[in-house]
Amino acid sequence: MHAVVLRVRTQLHLRTHDSETLNTSRMVCMGLLSCVTLLIDVASGGESRTTLGRLGHIVPMQWLLIALGVFLSAFVASSLAFAALKTISAANAQPFSALQPLFAAGWSMLLLSEPI
Repeated sequence: MHAVVLRVRTQLHLRTHDSETLNTSRMVCMGLLSCVTLLIDVASGGESRTTLGRLGHIVPMQWLLIALGVFLSAFVASSLAFAALKTISAANAQPFSALQPLFAAGWSMLLLSEPI
């Protein structure tokens, strides 16, 4: 129910704003909020400090999978949902938001030759 209420509110914003601009702004705000939370945890000596110290152990292909699986998949699914909200009801546009795991699985299949 909560997700549909947010979609209806987004639908109202889409009457006066471009879907690409609104989605990009939303994703940037989510990224900034995540970074601020991370920095607060690092500054307070939380577990994020240990995690950041281990980032050098991640190989480039894993970074690519993280970027595609999380960031690009979320952006594409969200972009499709926002475009759908311009023309169809919030309830009918809801499945577009659920495409992120499908895109992530597709990247894994493509880059890792993982069966689905």
